[in-house]
Amino acid sequence: MASPTTTAADTNANDGAGNSNNHVHPEKVPPPRAPSRENRILKRVMSIPSIDEMGQVFSKADGKDRVVGLLQYIALFASGGRPGPLTSIGLGLNDARRPFRLYKPIESMLPILKGPKGKGVLKALEYVKAFSMAAYVSCDHLVWAGQVGALSQDTTVMKYARRISFGGWALGSSAMAVAKLPELTDILRQLHQLGKDAEIGTVSAVGYADRKVALEEKALRVILDVVSGSTQAIVALALLGAIPLEKRKLSLLGMFMSLVGIYQILMQIPLPELNPPPSNGSNLPPGAPTPSISVDERHDKGGKTV
Repeated sequence: MASPTTTAADTNANDGAGNSNNHVHPEKVPPPRAPSRENRILKRVMSIPSIDEMGQVFSKADGKDRVVGLLQYIALFASGGRPGPLTSIGLGLNDARRPFRLYKPIESMLPILKGPKGKGVLKALEYVKAFSMAAYVSCDHLVWAGQVGALSQDTTVMKYARRISFGGWALGSSAMAVAKLPELTDILRQLHQLGKDAEIGTVSAVGYADRKVALEEKALRVILDVVSGSTQAIVALALLGAIPLEKRKLSLLGMFMSLVGIYQILMQIPLPELNPPPSNGSNLPPGAPTPSISVDERHDKGGKTV
């Protein structure tokens, strides 16, 4: 009887001693999942400020200015620009804000006196921002002095002070927003590179989580600066008459601008510590290895080995 035909598979499956050559490949273990990290900036922006946080806002002259500005635009929005008590309240609150900005011209020039940080175009934008904002507040003080009778309103300077004020505000705010764009671009580039490093395994799970949330929080701060500068520029151009905008829409934009300013001050309050990582393996899928820890991550703040 003819012997059965031996296939290539049978030949590969058995060696000369009758032992199987099949290699059993273990199931591929998924990479460790990074421990969760709470974005503290996003949480602060999305939540109602606490009494302690608002107390710190009111402790700053700029904070008082922003809060009173919010009340001013609320009153003007409710009045719809029509003459009446609400409009009078809004205009009165606008005058009440001016003492909080008494030293703003000097504050605006401090970055120039200390020396601009940027180079090239960024340095030029710092100069534009400083001189424009100083002109804005200085001319606004002149307008105020003319309104209360301290200065004559018949002079040439007083006739153009209001337009110079709004023009300086628009130019300085635009320069502030544009100057922040390169920083935002760099943060986004770092986030993209961090994602690539995580894919090829050159960063630990814990290190990736900490670095990612730190960059995201930094990005949100810069985004707030860009939004604030852009919104202020639009409001200033609308008040200057360069952008046609209904009074109610302008008031609504002013409310948003004031809220952004308040949250910018809230961002200056120290953030709580990052939530600690879970215990070893508590956030990993079954059978996954423990995340690797770099040399810098083996020591806690007290210098003790983890």
